Amino acid sequence: MYGLIHCCAIKVKWLILPNDLRSVLVTGKTSPPNIKSISSEDRESPPEEAQKFLIGAPSVPYLDIDSTASDTQSWLISNRFANVASVFSNFTGMDILRLSRGEVIEICGLVDGIRLFNALHAKAVIPRLTLYLCLEPNVSYNAIYLKNLTLADFIKKIAELMKVSSECVHDVYIQGPANINVHVTDEVVRNFKDESTFTVEILQDSSGEKFRILLRNSATTTTTSYRSYN
Repeated sequence: MYGLIHCCAIKVKWLILPNDLRSVLVTGKTSPPNIKSISSEDRESPPEEAQKFLIGAPSVPYLDIDSTASDTQSWLISNRFANVASVFSNFTGMDILRLSRGEVIEICGLVDGIRLFNALHAKAVIPRLTLYLCLEPNVSYNAIYLKNLTLADFIKKIAELMKVSSECVHDVYIQGPANINVHVTDEVVRNFKDESTFTVEILQDSSGEKFRILLRNSATTTTTSYRSYN
């Protein structure tokens, strides 16, 4: 009996265990799970449990000490660590964040271990441009944060506000001097002033599936609407 307990302790002594595993070792009621490093075959495809979890799994943007075991699973899967998610099935945010770089590598292997450790401790990317858009004037503004100063990133953010696919946004224009409509390009986005405010007019094509966006400086009074265009 003593030999068995000693063997288990040696096997997991390098690992900071989740609370439920610690209680198992203390009480001796059940055998602790066999936590082992991931083989090369296991890394090639996620286990069946992780694949099932991926369907409809909520997005967790980051892990912190208050994250639950379910949050940890969701974060691992959404950040392309589904192949190792089952190993951390009982780990809360605190448990996995307390693992050292060497411990993560020993569990996941060199490549996945380094990638996972870096992802867990990555600093938040500071947006390069903040804009405020009003879809309904005189009501409220929505802040959008651009990490990449490109038209594609800008369209993606606008589409999220409209709750449509970015593929539905056909063109984006900004009203210039003398009320001319200027086609927005990557260069135009790069020259937006930080914390600029715009009101938005949404033009809808005859099929109702494509949209053109017209931005106006918020100093110009306008009414947001869904007008048709040919």
